[in-house]
Amino acid sequence: MTENDIDSMLTSGETLLALRKDEKALEIANKVIGLEPNSSKGYLLAARASRGLKRDHEAMRLANIAVALDPNNFFTHCAFSEIVALSSLKTDKRYAALAVRAANEAIRLNPNSAASYNALANALAASRDFKQADAAIRKAIELSPLESYVWISASSIAIQYRNHKAGMKACQFALKLNPTSPAAINNLGACLNQKGQWTIGAVAFFDSAKIDPRSSVARSNVESIGYRYLQILSILILLPLLIIFPIFLIARLSVATWISRKPEILRPLANRLGLRVATSKRNRNKFEKYMRKAQKRKLDFKEMSTWSVLKGRQNLMRTIAYIFVIFFLMFGIGFAASLASVAQGKIVSYAIGSFICLAISISLVVYLVKSRS
Repeated sequence: MTENDIDSMLTSGETLLALRKDEKALEIANKVIGLEPNSSKGYLLAARASRGLKRDHEAMRLANIAVALDPNNFFTHCAFSEIVALSSLKTDKRYAALAVRAANEAIRLNPNSAASYNALANALAASRDFKQADAAIRKAIELSPLESYVWISASSIAIQYRNHKAGMKACQFALKLNPTSPAAINNLGACLNQKGQWTIGAVAFFDSAKIDPRSSVARSNVESIGYRYLQILSILILLPLLIIFPIFLIARLSVATWISRKPEILRPLANRLGLRVATSKRNRNKFEKYMRKAQKRKLDFKEMSTWSVLKGRQNLMRTIAYIFVIFFLMFGIGFAASLASVAQGKIVSYAIGSFICLAISISLVVYLVKSRS
């Protein structure tokens, strides 16, 4: 078999990966490895296919072989870093450190590669070093501002940093460059979810899953929206207990904790509720209105060059501090008044006081979130 034939097989494998046909891509990769066992190309293809199949340890092993076979190729180091940093292995500090080291080696071999800095940014984010991750992704943006994958990574890092403002801007840039990117649409949904607009975010998750049906991430996010909906329903169900506020509080915390664990028994219901939210006409109209507004904006290269994961985060922390102070202040005043009513035997006053303090607290929190988001 000639070199051209092998290149053709590799091209077919790459196409299959793009189509999320990881099993078939892995078959081709194994054939290439059999024909050229000393070439890194087959191992890299196999590693990426294995990652798509959620075989993370196997993917890392194959990528490591590729690095050993071709240590002077920046792309092998870059691919190894990406495979580790974007998989479940990133939760292990040792593997996250390996991803950072591999990305730095890729940069050493090719300092002008945006892909290398992109890999470093993802690896540093996996290590929770967001300051350095910001510097790395900004360098990647500087080198390739019109590559959508860079902005997708930027949005992912912002989401991990819980900075929805920066994340939404990055998603807008990514979608401007690639309007049908399922990853960008999914990340936009995650940003909207963080912002509190989770019903609109559900539509983004649904659209992402529709574009890429094999992706488990978007489907899982739709399900998470269902669980969030269940949290709200649980509050409504427990409202009669407000007449005895401490019991309501204990019951609410217990139920919220249980639902947050995503129990298997609630999964079918969560899926149905998530789909109901995602397919709501009202939510669809809101999402499409948001997308039309975003698409009308022209690419602002100055804004792109000054984008940062860290921008807006300080205001977010200040908002959280305000929310906690005001919530507990109002809650404390209302609860103290309620206890005074109980001491005087005024149970009705106690219930009314508890309800008022809760309503005021929630109203203030909602107002602060909306005014500062």
